[in-house]
Amino acid sequence: MPDSLLSRFGLIFLIRDIPNKEEDLLIAQHIAKVRRGEIEPDLTTDDLMKFINYAKTISPVESEEASKVLTDWWGSLREVTQMDGAIAIDYRTIEDLHRLTEAYARMDLSEVATINHAKKAIKILNDSLHTLGMDTPGQKNDSVVNAMTKTQFFEYTFKEPRTMVKGVALLTTKPHWFNDFSAEKMIVDFHASGRLLESGGEYQWV
Repeated sequence: MPDSLLSRFGLIFLIRDIPNKEEDLLIAQHIAKVRRGEIEPDLTTDDLMKFINYAKTISPVESEEASKVLTDWWGSLREVTQMDGAIAIDYRTIEDLHRLTEAYARMDLSEVATINHAKKAIKILNDSLHTLGMDTPGQKNDSVVNAMTKTQFFEYTFKEPRTMVKGVALLTTKPHWFNDFSAEKMIVDFHASGRLLESGGEYQWV
């Protein structure tokens, strides 16, 4: 695709279908359960449409703190040397970050786009760039995590209390180890074995 067209997209993900027996089996089992009616969505299609339509009416105002987080990260990203042919990091990128931050605020039905929303926007753009083989700020600091085993990374993730949703989101930043299904299963298994304690909906490594 030409650069002129690619630049119109705020997020670009390179998706690869890599066979993995364990993960493929979990997905197949999930599909089978859905077809048997054992798993039902939390929201009906009508409820989801009502939520989306209401969220569209919200016009979040970005806090100064959130704006600073976005600006600082974008500035650092501009300084990272990229390979030839990489996606351009320009003023469209910072505009995309602001739009993503506001979108996350709408999902929370919030009138204010906070630092938390800004960090979520940075994370999804960060993940997008990584799938394209691009480097991002702070990547060199990931060397310690990259040296961990799968179990060590799990322990590291839950050294602080995490909800199930947050834990799954963090674990799946390592897609060669976890997807949504395998991450949730490992949380359930470790909780059942007593290695994860649950309190108030949050899990922590013992």
